[in-house]
Amino acid sequence: MAKRFMDTQLYDKQWYRKLKPAQKCFYQYLLLKCDIAGLWDIDMEAASFYIGEEITLTMIDSLNAGQERVIQVENKLWICDFVEFQYGQLSEQCPPHKPVIALLKKYNLFERVIKGLVKGKERVSITLEDKDKDKDKDKDSLKGECEGEMEYHNFIPNFNRPNPDDVQAYAEQIGFAGFVLDDFMEYYDRVDWKQKDTPITKWQPLVKAWKKNQKSLSRAGPAGGIDVEAAKQEALKYAR
Repeated sequence: MAKRFMDTQLYDKQWYRKLKPAQKCFYQYLLLKCDIAGLWDIDMEAASFYIGEEITLTMIDSLNAGQERVIQVENKLWICDFVEFQYGQLSEQCPPHKPVIALLKKYNLFERVIKGLVKGKERVSITLEDKDKDKDKDKDSLKGECEGEMEYHNFIPNFNRPNPDDVQAYAEQIGFAGFVLDDFMEYYDRVDWKQKDTPITKWQPLVKAWKKNQKSLSRAGPAGGIDVEAAKQEALKYAR
């Protein structure tokens, strides 16, 4: 289950207090359902269903009253200050930031974010000269920069994390009838897709190990009857 930071002072802000209940719910819905770069695939039918009120794109005008907060980018909505609030200043040298930066670049939003234009005025100016200086930093400095943002690591998908649909499809392919996808993903999310601090590079053997160590469903225990400890030992063979 993905986690992210929330602004505990949101309800103290005048612009938010003036919104109608459905508009407040819509903004909260966007914050929770958007991807790691603050982008949400426009699906007003789904938003209306989950919120229990009719939600329309015209509500964006109310959210943006006096300040640009949510904009449409192609077939998506983008929460303008989401990235800055979640990650602070992005660094292309920090691995957890790389998938965020890739999404921003895909939709031509990266330059806007690093220039601090999310609220219509320049707040952070990063020049090419600044970037060159960053590249000249030694590896220890870069490592320290990234470690200084470790609090964000649990909120960003790991590079080695497979697509759940792919995992389910593979389990079916190998005839793993008793496979419980949520248990499998939750377990490896907890250990950050690592075995003894070593990143796992192949997830397919993990599913095979999970299957190999499946026990009777009548046996109480973690992962719905899976011998997790045995599966861990088997999976260690496939750590990098």
